[in-house]
Amino acid sequence: MIIAIMNQKGGVGKTTTAVNLAVALKRNYDNVLLIDIDPQANASIHLGIRETADNSMAAVMLGEKNITDIIKTADSNLEVAPANIALAGVELQIVNEVGREMILRDIVKDLYHDIVIIDCPPSLGLLSINALTAADKIIVPVLTEYFAMEGLSDFLKTVSMVKKKLNGKLEILGYLATGYANTSISKDILQNLHKHFDNQVFKTIIRVNTSLKEAPGTGKSIFYYKKNCRGYEDYEKLGEEVSQIIKNKI
Repeated sequence: MIIAIMNQKGGVGKTTTAVNLAVALKRNYDNVLLIDIDPQANASIHLGIRETADNSMAAVMLGEKNITDIIKTADSNLEVAPANIALAGVELQIVNEVGREMILRDIVKDLYHDIVIIDCPPSLGLLSINALTAADKIIVPVLTEYFAMEGLSDFLKTVSMVKKKLNGKLEILGYLATGYANTSISKDILQNLHKHFDNQVFKTIIRVNTSLKEAPGTGKSIFYYKKNCRGYEDYEKLGEEVSQIIKNKI
């Protein structure tokens, strides 16, 4: 199953979720791959991987390398296809290609992995469209702060368009409340999520946690940085919840 972690807004815990969910799922599945197609390469850097353009998804998207040639290993022997800032120019280079929206789909279609997690850019550009065209499911992190719901309607219109024209199997796996604190605004946003999306909201809530912010600086996921913390507990629960949902859908 291929799962895109996507929200067009930045700072919502997208990369934190992609990294820590991928490591959590590695406990239940033998072969898990994290693909970083965000030019900022935050997911790669989070796991201590810094690669040149010719050993990154930039070269793969341009057809210069096979994805299996660039894969590195990180926490729990998680496999990672890293990003590089050169991805920012890839969109311009492929924009006039025939089938430009399906490049990533063709790249991942023959992979042997049980689960593929794609960390997407905070935008609805061509890289994100490629991720939606390649994915089976989407996880949407939603920060439980003001303006959290702003832009979601545009995002969902894009998902609907891709589902209709490019990828009929595409579905929302769930909305994930992130940055949750015991405040009235966090409670209000969570209530609004349930109001609008009901049973598509994950039971797991990612609470505010300093350790989650510190972990990227160590090149480790929360599971290898600090065990006794909320971040560890929350992403462990999310991994279990996602695994159960996947089993029920297969």
